[in-house]
Amino acid sequence: MLRGVAGTVSYNRQKQISRSCWANRENIKNTEINIAGSGSAVECWFGGKSLQAMPVAHYRETCVTATWIKLSQQLLRLTGEAKYADAIEQSYYNALLGAMKSDGSDWAKYSPRRAKGWKVMNNAAWELIVA
Repeated sequence: MLRGVAGTVSYNRQKQISRSCWANRENIKNTEINIAGSGSAVECWFGGKSLQAMPVAHYRETCVTATWIKLSQQLLRLTGEAKYADAIEQSYYNALLGAMKSDGSDWAKYSPRRAKGWKVMNNAAWELIVA
């Protein structure tokens, strides 16, 4: 869903963005994007912003974080509004870097609120170990 909105913004390259694009972005921001700047669980939107203090399995998906940053970059280029730079900074420093292994060699697909280390899954995929 986010990728589609980002693609629409990129494709149009206009100062005037459709109302549906703005409405989708604001809805996602207000209902899904958490304090770390990410969202979704198990590939789905679920009203996660209001549930972020609860234990949620497979929360803060890294590809959602990257796509949220991409959408925010497109909107920043088109509008110059600082709120999009703020969204980029929040997501980058909290969610994106939080999903990266400390030596920069790999990424977690999901980032729980608390983690105590990494474990290897399927000889290739890494997962944060929840505390």
